[in-house]
Amino acid sequence: MTILELTKEYHDQVKKRYGELNALLSQYDLEEQDLLHYLELGNCNASTMAKIAKELKNLRTKRRIVKEEFVQIQSIRDAAKSRENHLSKVGHSTYVFRTDALQKIAHK
Repeated sequence: MTILELTKEYHDQVKKRYGELNALLSQYDLEEQDLLHYLELGNCNASTMAKIAKELKNLRTKRRIVKEEFVQIQSIRDAAKSRENHLSKVGHSTYVFRTDALQKIAHK
């Protein structure tokens, strides 16, 4: 496997993980909204409110862990995009012939 193939595979893995983390953050946000709406709309006693507060705290802790990795992956993804643009040009010859050496060969 060439270095270009390894780099592409790495970029693909970063993109995949970015998507997974983004989906997980969205899921946690939805769960948090459900709990908050239950507090807002439900008729909660003190015990239920305490349970919801505990669940919100646990949810926010899990979300914070995912968010920290998400920010790291986002930084890697952004840097990888610029490298990807550069690497896409590698392998394409941009050499400009400055002499007629090849024409001498072609006419023989």
